[in-house]
Amino acid sequence: MTGARFMLQRPQSSRPVAAPVPRRAPPTFLFGIGSAKSGTSWLYEYLRSHPDCYLRGHKELHYFDSLEHGRVLAEQEMLASQIASGEEKLAKMRGPERANAMASLLDKRDFLRVLQVCGRDRNAYYRYMMDGINKQKLVADITPDYVNLSAPMLTKLVGVANETRFLFIMRDPVERLWSHIRMNARFEESDFVGASRALLAKALSGEDVALAVHSDYAMTLTKMEKAIPAERRMAMFYEDLMTQEGLRKLCAFLGIKPTKAYFERKVLPGREAEMTTEDRAAARRFLRPQYEAVASRFPVLPKAWQNSMAEGFA
Repeated sequence: MTGARFMLQRPQSSRPVAAPVPRRAPPTFLFGIGSAKSGTSWLYEYLRSHPDCYLRGHKELHYFDSLEHGRVLAEQEMLASQIASGEEKLAKMRGPERANAMASLLDKRDFLRVLQVCGRDRNAYYRYMMDGINKQKLVADITPDYVNLSAPMLTKLVGVANETRFLFIMRDPVERLWSHIRMNARFEESDFVGASRALLAKALSGEDVALAVHSDYAMTLTKMEKAIPAERRMAMFYEDLMTQEGLRKLCAFLGIKPTKAYFERKVLPGREAEMTTEDRAAARRFLRPQYEAVASRFPVLPKAWQNSMAEGFA
């Protein structure tokens, strides 16, 4: 396994340590199970800054999908590589940027240890999530690749804590797919648009399994309905999340108070590229079952979805 040096140490505070604050009840666990490129990073930042929430500095934990799909060792190697790379970059940083990067690296280091012992200590994950919490009401594991989890694994997640909540965010299927593809092609230097179109063609042919899973809203909704009690699950639209009313409904579901949100803030924005008319039409045809599956469950669709459907599937 690629080794990380772990030269970082948590800073020691000279302030007196107060006695632990008694809790009335354990916090609620939120599992953000997808979908990719549907506002999960924006939501993570919103919740992390919320006074009622406690989120660690490492966003996508990939804990349960690694366990289910036998990728724990691969995830350890990837995370160790990220830590080593982050330590090198840290030396060039100053001020708040350095402090934020260090906090993230420390949390990654802690989680790497969870992955290293999870085979013999399944409680390590829970301790990691709770380490450092005070009076906050909510902790969250937002990992979009949890759309890959089976219904039986989702059922197991229901019992991780006394109170669990599950959130699935859906974005207009064509817009989500194109955003995901542009993210995957972002390192292409010579022909970014051409590389994006090639990846789209691969996705529409069914060759790219990862893109297909994140696009398959029908499959994820069906698994949630089978595995998770109705009062513990919420599927919402990205287009509604980015409104005050939609955020208010989400906060009510999570049991926290709404706070000021910066909807205009872009988190991990992708490189821009326009879809051709032909590509957009092909994507609509490919994603027609998703539009129809969601429309059968939700009587009112966001305007963006209505516009896409109005363009037709021919």
